[in-house]
Amino acid sequence: MRREMTAAVLAMALLLTGCGSAPKTNSVSTEAPAVSTENVENSVENVENSGADSEKGQNSADSPLRVTVESVEISVEKLKAQQYQVPLKITIDVNPGITYSEWGCAVHAPAKAIEASAEGADFSTVAAVADDGSAIWTAWSSGLELVTDPGLLLTLTVQLPEDAAPGDTFTVEYLETSPSGKPHAWSDGTNDWAGDHIGTDGIITVTE
Repeated sequence: MRREMTAAVLAMALLLTGCGSAPKTNSVSTEAPAVSTENVENSVENVENSGADSEKGQNSADSPLRVTVESVEISVEKLKAQQYQVPLKITIDVNPGITYSEWGCAVHAPAKAIEASAEGADFSTVAAVADDGSAIWTAWSSGLELVTDPGLLLTLTVQLPEDAAPGDTFTVEYLETSPSGKPHAWSDGTNDWAGDHIGTDGIITVTE
C-alpha cells in the first residue's frame, strides 16, 4: 500500500515553485549545493508539531534508517536511446518504524537532476529540485501512522552530458545536511532522530 502524505505535506507540493539556483560549473564540487529548501523544511516542522509530543535533539536510534540510491551500469547505446536520461530508484532498505523522514541528494556537474517523482513509489515523497539540477531535498510523512515496511521512496532522473563515454562515472551523493544546515532526520512518532540515517551514494557507470 502506498503511504500517503498528511495535508501539511501535501500543501508543501503546492508551495514548491522551484529552488534557488547555484552557479553552474563543469567541475565536481565537494561543497553542499546552494539550493533553497525552506518550504520543504518548514512543512516538515509543521507535520512534527501537529503530531504527538516528541523528544528533540541528537538522539541515537537502536536501528538507524537506511536509505540507498541505486547504482547502475548503462551502455552508450542505451543512453542515446534514453536521451541521456537515467532513472535511479531511491529506497528505504532498513526501516526501524517511521512516521516522517527528510533527506537529500547532490548531483555533481556535468550531470544534473531533472525530476524526482514518487509515481509508483511505496511512499508519497515530496521533493524540491534545485533549478540547476545540483541537488534535491525531500520530505515524507504518514501523520501518526507508524510505517515499518521497506520500499521505494522516489525515482530520481539524472541527465548525463551527451559526451558521456565508456568508463565515465557520475555520482549521486546522499546528503546528510541541507544547504541551510538542517540535518537529515526521521521520527518514530515519539522521538525525533536527528542524523541517524545510513545513506548510500549511487553511481552511474557508462559502459560500451
